[in-house]
Amino acid sequence: MVSKTVRLRVLSVLLLGLVSAFSGAAEPQERVPTELVLGVENSWPPYADENGQGVSADIVRAAFSAVGRPVTFKVRPYARVLLEVASGALDGGFNVTRQASTESRFIFGEIPILVANASYYFPADHVIDFNGADRVPDGTRVGLIIGYEYGDSYERYRSRIIENRVGRQRQIIRMLMAGRIDAGVMFDRVASYTLRGMDLPKGAVVKGPLHHRSDIYVVFSKVNSESQKNARDLDRGLKIIKDSGLYADIIKTSKFVYK
Repeated sequence: MVSKTVRLRVLSVLLLGLVSAFSGAAEPQERVPTELVLGVENSWPPYADENGQGVSADIVRAAFSAVGRPVTFKVRPYARVLLEVASGALDGGFNVTRQASTESRFIFGEIPILVANASYYFPADHVIDFNGADRVPDGTRVGLIIGYEYGDSYERYRSRIIENRVGRQRQIIRMLMAGRIDAGVMFDRVASYTLRGMDLPKGAVVKGPLHHRSDIYVVFSKVNSESQKNARDLDRGLKIIKDSGLYADIIKTSKFVYK
């Protein structure tokens, strides 16, 4: 149940968006805000579930509403989201880690939609003892998600490990439990949410050291001439919902958040 406070904040932000969108409507040269089509991944709950719904979508929708920008989401596997944004088939997409490899392909705003920690996870009976992600033993079999970025530091040592890329978080957990991989990298809240949904006993997999912390963004297509403006609009909207308290309310009260 959404609280009265959250409802009031949503209404106030939507009113700000309407004012932003139509404050210049009397001027004939003013354009009606164009609808944005954004790709959202389908396997990163609680941020984005199989239907593209979750904390990230709630934040992005609220931010664009705050500046009067209509938005439509297209649900895709993460790798396909990136391909379609790069080609211009989509105006933008999320949830993308900002690092050298993505900055070369996409346009970013200044404000991330999220900051998320990712850690190593191990089978319960085979925890690897190492101090720091850059010291993982050579030849370690690591479960990762197809198309995901894992930070610039990971790129420097990835040649020393054996990557096992899959499409969903549940596959990483199952491979850990079956002993098919030595470790998996998962974002902590995603791992907690997924483990709970799988109804596994406590300790089925073991959390290890921090792998990296990611600033998570909406990225925009470099082939779209409006992308710089779209990124600025998102930054403006994010600032509005943060200043109003709506952003914090979404993080705290979203039905997708696992506490």
